[in-house]
Amino acid sequence: DTIGADVITDVERAVSGLLKTKSREVVKSVLGFMNMYVSTLDGATLHGELPHVVESLLIWANDTKNRFRLKIRHILEKIIRILGLEEVTKFIPEEHLPLIRYIRKQSAKEKRKRDGSVAGYSV
Repeated sequence: DTIGADVITDVERAVSGLLKTKSREVVKSVLGFMNMYVSTLDGATLHGELPHVVESLLIWANDTKNRFRLKIRHILEKIIRILGLEEVTKFIPEEHLPLIRYIRKQSAKEKRKRDGSVAGYSV
């Protein structure tokens, strides 16, 4: 009843190849699959696939005419929660580091909010 991790990895590699197409409908579906893929994998398998996943996700990260950047950011946030910021940053190219800095700042802001303090002052 269960599918092996190697089969899922092969499917991911085939599907992520579709991110190179120009069709926005296809890219939207592939990003939905990548979101599910990241959510279902365990940390060890995801760690092994991290370079390929990050490389394929960042193809559309600079496109300004769509909301794919938000989907990509959410997927990267999930990966960071699973593997940690330092591990993911190793595989991010220099031109995409501002995205990682933004994710780090937002998570720190949310943590401060959860802890009940604003700008270092408790409320």
